[in-house]
Amino acid sequence: MREVASALMHAHKRGVIHRDIKPANVLVDAESGRSLVTDFGIARSGDAKGLTATGTMIGTAAYLSPKQITGDSIDHRVDIYALGVMAHEMLTGRVPFDGATPTAAMLMRLGGPPAAVTTLRADVPQHVADVITRCLAADQADRYASADEVLQALDAEMLTTGGRSTRASPVTKQANRATLPLGVAALAIVLAGAAWWMTTGRPARRAVGSAAQMAEQSAADDVAFVTIAEGEYTIGNDSGPALVRPQHVAHVAGFRLERTEVTVDAYDQLVITKRAPSPWGAVKPLGTLPVTRVTWGDAENYSALKYPNDGRLPTEVEWEAAARGVAGRTYPYGNTPDGANTNTISVRRNGPAPVGSFPRGATPEGLQDMSGNVWEWTSSPWQAYPGATPLPKAMLQYRVFRGGAFDTQQAVATGWIRGYLKMTSTSEELPRVGFRCARSAATTPHPPS
Repeated sequence: MREVASALMHAHKRGVIHRDIKPANVLVDAESGRSLVTDFGIARSGDAKGLTATGTMIGTAAYLSPKQITGDSIDHRVDIYALGVMAHEMLTGRVPFDGATPTAAMLMRLGGPPAAVTTLRADVPQHVADVITRCLAADQADRYASADEVLQALDAEMLTTGGRSTRASPVTKQANRATLPLGVAALAIVLAGAAWWMTTGRPARRAVGSAAQMAEQSAADDVAFVTIAEGEYTIGNDSGPALVRPQHVAHVAGFRLERTEVTVDAYDQLVITKRAPSPWGAVKPLGTLPVTRVTWGDAENYSALKYPNDGRLPTEVEWEAAARGVAGRTYPYGNTPDGANTNTISVRRNGPAPVGSFPRGATPEGLQDMSGNVWEWTSSPWQAYPGATPLPKAMLQYRVFRGGAFDTQQAVATGWIRGYLKMTSTSEELPRVGFRCARSAATTPHPPS
């Protein structure tokens, strides 16, 4: 679906509308596996007058949009509708509107939207069903405005491996009316999830202990953390998907980032001492594995409890600056992809590896597993980059995660790819998401007063 949408975006930007998107016009290359859109025999220029003559239908009946059926004036969104029909058929084995005759089937789509894909196949992830539903909107004004928007939605979902993403449903008139209750519910869940933390009493953010203890802690921090220097860092990439554009430069203050992802053993100390909920259930995983299934709120709370003076999650800009360095490299270890350097799908491990298992994939500064292994939470809400089209305010309830996971394609596990999930996502929805802690730049410790 993504590759067909990409082909449509290419055509639409050049003023060409296909008008006959269907399975028979999509070929799969035997060597690369890529989907190729063919047969532009009835395509027309989008700026041509009389694109479709009144009362005339052009295309294949099962994939025609309502306006093609009625003979009204159409635009490039008829291709988006047909893409939705084809995706529905790929997942369910049937087109969304099917009648005793082609005419009956065409009339059915004038009566309203089809039943959701999930009513025919329950295992289809909700975000996929949402994308298809919006493509199939009867009123073309309610569909995605462009194939590029379809790509943005699909690109974001591809980043959330395993098909368990909780990305926002497509923004429609109906969805907008639900924004306020959703936000209230989200806040309630965050507060409930943090209850265990609040009841323990948040530690005061001040230095405690003897000078010797502080010196010992400082030495331990030197091992556990890598200092990222203040400077100007390249963020984003103009050759990547729309979600990571435009490339720009951001000033980043100096900070420290944990050398590895937080491990199961490290998180277990919080479970024991603070009676926090265990994200892994009854059976504890291997202690040296990165901890996963930690909700965004609990990751924030862990950081603050572990490092009472300044512990937190990194912002996404900090995370990218640390992964790419001042040179703006594509991968943490350089600009050329190497599947042997990281725990991504190319090594076929099929699960997380103990932290630090791929030393060749470390950054020059010494950060491990910034590419692959598990995705990592950041503190940043999902927003468009400076210069890009602003996103709806409802997207602020999502939080950015970075870095790829063990089942991520190597090309996705770069320093600049970004994904997002609701900050209220549950543990069950986070089997491939972990985190690491950030702190402010190291300072000379002062004895306690």
